[in-house]
Amino acid sequence: MTNLRSYITFIVSICACIFIANACTDEVIELSSANKLVADSLIRIRTVEVIAEVDSLCELVYQRNFDRAVDSISQVRLKEIELYIPTK
Repeated sequence: MTNLRSYITFIVSICACIFIANACTDEVIELSSANKLVADSLIRIRTVEVIAEVDSLCELVYQRNFDRAVDSISQVRLKEIELYIPTK
């Protein structure tokens, strides 16, 4: 039983090595001009969609971030003013 298991493990290991060796190639696939045009069109369309989505996300968080920044600046300025005003 152990001998059969080691034999199967050996065969599977050899097959895995062969598949891995065949998967590593330096072959460069060159696209045809029609495929390049299709890829360019898809990228151009998707880029417009992504820009629109990012712009809408910026609009959603802009006011919250602006308010937070104004509050931080206001707190710093109030602390500076309190330094110059004598306390009772």
